[in-house]
Formats: sequence, structure tokens, C-alpha cells
Amino acid sequence: MFVILLLLVSTILYSQNREGISFFVRPVSGGTAKEHEFFHNNFEMEIRGARYKVVDTEDEADFAFSLVCKKGIPANKIRNTLEMTIIDLRDGHEIVTYGQGYNDITEMYDWILFMIYQGMANLPIVEKNDRGLVEIRREIYVIDNSEGLLNSEELLAQQAWEDQRWRNKWIYLTGYGSTGFDYGFSKTHNDKDLANTWYIPNVFGAGITGEFQFLNWMSVEVGAEIKISKVDYDPYFVIDFPLTLKFPLKPAHHFMISPYLGAQYNMIFDEKFKMIEKNDYIAPINFLVGAQFAVKAWSRGGFFLDIRYNMSFLNEIEPINEVEVFNKPMPYYYKNSIEIGFGYKFGWRDRTRSPQNTTGTPSQKK
Repeated sequence: MFVILLLLVSTILYSQNREGISFFVRPVSGGTAKEHEFFHNNFEMEIRGARYKVVDTEDEADFAFSLVCKKGIPANKIRNTLEMTIIDLRDGHEIVTYGQGYNDITEMYDWILFMIYQGMANLPIVEKNDRGLVEIRREIYVIDNSEGLLNSEELLAQQAWEDQRWRNKWIYLTGYGSTGFDYGFSKTHNDKDLANTWYIPNVFGAGITGEFQFLNWMSVEVGAEIKISKVDYDPYFVIDFPLTLKFPLKPAHHFMISPYLGAQYNMIFDEKFKMIEKNDYIAPINFLVGAQFAVKAWSRGGFFLDIRYNMSFLNEIEPINEVEVFNKPMPYYYKNSIEIGFGYKFGWRDRTRSPQNTTGTPSQKK
């Protein structure tokens, strides 16, 4: 989703300066002959596919692509890096440099077009007339190369930081919907009569939570949720106030698992939304265990799937009236629920700083 949005925005940004502009792809340096042929041919093909003109000599071009294959970072298990620089041939100015790590050359089929669009979005907005290119304005941030090109390690570090920003926020706000089922069994006082095991697949809910990630591997979350369910065909409403301690695990840049445990306070209402002080089926406090599975969606957060087991603190929930029905004691109830939720978590304030305080300086407006 993030890549699709980025491509759309980048297309809009550079669509204004497409007419009449030509590009030259310089021979690839570094790496192997196979890499030289692969990158040179695919960059030319993708640039033409974006409706730009590709010329055969640098003298005919307005801008040039410089491609360099470098060794990656063994510590990060990245064997190779392709470094792309776009050069303004009017004055030799290096407009932008972008690096992409890869282990197998075929991985770059998914990244070449992305790299080109990243670079094109940083071009000055120009028009072409009889005198050549005339720059209209330059409003986009470009990398400052006055002290030399960024090396592969710096580019990969910056890219890794960008990939992980979504899961390293101080504060998250989440909204979600949930469904699931209640299940349990009932028994009499003397345990002599086994009652029915019951299963109610009609729990629906929605809620919001706030999460504070005070350590990289630990956070605390509070929230409120309203749920609808039934017992013996009578609908009831429950407003829950959960408090959980979560333990985020981050095995991949775009994926996170957060096991958690906690407790929640329950307020129960009848079908007329009148609060019930005592009830047969729901304890005022429940115990929670579960796990949240999140995937990156934009740099500020991600979509998540939450699986939760909800159990009463009390082993037995006693009925209101101690009366006998058909000469048998009223049963006790034992209730659990399993819930599945789906939502989005939105974060504020990065817990870690970018490897580079800035990636460039804004150019002068014309």
C-alpha cells in the first residue's frame, strides 16, 4: 500500500517536467558483467516506460543516470548495493543519490522502478524551449553532496530506519472491530449433575486503545470496548476497560508480534441499556492473554490482527437466586470467550533518531 501511494505521488510530482526532457544511462561501474548488462538494460527500459526519452550519447541528454554496484554490509546480511545518482548535465550537479541493497540480482526487478520514481521526484521542474532547458522552480529536497556521496552503509542504515519507524513510536492510538464467541459450562452445587456446555458465536464489538511503548520490548495499553452478545436468547451489552502489558517482538522490518497479558473491568447492561448490578454470566473482572500481529502500512503505523482469550477471574459465577428448579439446585456458570479483532494502529513520535538528521536541504525557489 505504501509503495503504491508513493508511486502515485511521485508520478504526479514529475509529470509536470516530462515533455522534451532526455536521459542518458551511463555504463554501470563496479560489480560483474552480468550486473552491468542487467541494470543498464532494465533502467533504460523502465525510463522509456515512464514516457521519458532515452538517448544514445551523453551530449544529447539533459540528465544522466550513474549506476554503481558496491559491496553490501555483511553484518546486515546484505551482499550487494546498487547506488543510483541522477546528474544535471547542464552544470554537472548531482541532484539525488539513492541506494538499494540486494542479495540476488533478480530481487531488483521489484525495486528498479521504485528507485527511478524516487529519483524523478527530485528533479527540478523545467520546460524546454529553443534556448534549451529553463528551470521554472525547484521546491523539492535533494541530497547535499558537497562533502561527497553517501556511502552504501549510510544509505542502507537510513533505509532500515525508515522501514522500522512504524513500529518504534512512543505512543499509539488504535481503532478496531472484533468478533468471536463465548463458551463455557455450568454445574450444580454438588457437582452430581453435569449441565450443558454452551457455545454462543455472536459476540461483536468495537473499541479504541492508547498504547505507550516505554521500552523497545515492552509497552502498556489501556482502552475501552463495547460488545454485544446473548445468553439464553437475551441480548446484553458489555463495556470493557482492558489494561494490558505487551511485549513487542520485531522479527522483520515490516512485521511485528506483540504477546500480552492483562485484566479488564466489565460493566454489563440489558437490552434497554440499563446497567445490571449482578448477573449470572459475566464476572466484573476478567483475565486476558493474547497476541497482536501487525504489518506495516505507511511510516506511522500498521494494520493488525488481534487474537484474545478472555477468562473470568472467578472459577464459578454464582447465580442471583439460590432456589431449586425441579428439585435440583440452580447451576453455577463458568464463562470464557475467544475474540478476534482487526484494526489500525497509528503512532506518534519516533523512539529512535534518523541516522542522518537531514537528507538534504531545500533548494531555492525561483
